[in-house]
Amino acid sequence: MKLKNYLMFILLGAGLSSSAQTLTKIWSTTAGIKTPESALFDAKSNKIYVSNIDGDPSKKDGNGFISILNADGKMEQLKWATGLNAPKGSA
Repeated sequence: MKLKNYLMFILLGAGLSSSAQTLTKIWSTTAGIKTPESALFDAKSNKIYVSNIDGDPSKKDGNGFISILNADGKMEQLKWATGLNAPKGSA
């Protein structure tokens, strides 16, 4: 049984490696972003919301903020929401 599982993983791995995808950089930005932790794309508005920790991620310092970028990576609003304590994650 172990040999069967071993062969299955080898075949699966070989199949995955032969169909590897490549990434092409479309754009990048650093326009005022401070320690970005996550980004969330809203298809309805075509906007990207970025959480910025801006400091120590374990401290409650109120330095964190949320930025809004357009789909081309241009900053629309650097500090859309402010006074956050190291915002992490997006739902």
